[in-house]
Amino acid sequence: MFVKYQKEGILSLPVPGGATIVLKPGVNPNIDEKDWKRIEKNPIIQKKIEAGIIIPMPSKLSSVKKAEEKKKVQEDIQNEIERGAAQDLAEYQAKEAVKIVKATYDVEVLKTWKYEEKRGTVLKTIEEQIEKILNEGTSKK
Repeated sequence: MFVKYQKEGILSLPVPGGATIVLKPGVNPNIDEKDWKRIEKNPIIQKKIEAGIIIPMPSKLSSVKKAEEKKKVQEDIQNEIERGAAQDLAEYQAKEAVKIVKATYDVEVLKTWKYEEKRGTVLKTIEEQIEKILNEGTSKK
């Protein structure tokens, strides 16, 4: 699953049993759903979710069976697109994928998407976003 973190800095979330979920600003891929389920009910995490600081992404739409749930998930995904988070770029139209890329600040995620992406406009946006991030890092030195 993906989780979007809307603050600066890194947030470490200890999971009962010894694991730790580390969130960087922007979209964080590959969050273990079992670990997430173990911490999402924590009152502190709930407050951060309610405040929009942490945005957990729903599972892929294909895993949703009931029509009402599917509609709700589609609405949630649309809301998250507007905020800049996504599961898999291939699931979105190019226009939506570009918005998601522009809201992603994890170079490793962008590189993964670059490797998988086939659409020219989205690829160009990914390359520009990577360049932007890398240039920001060097201009602060």
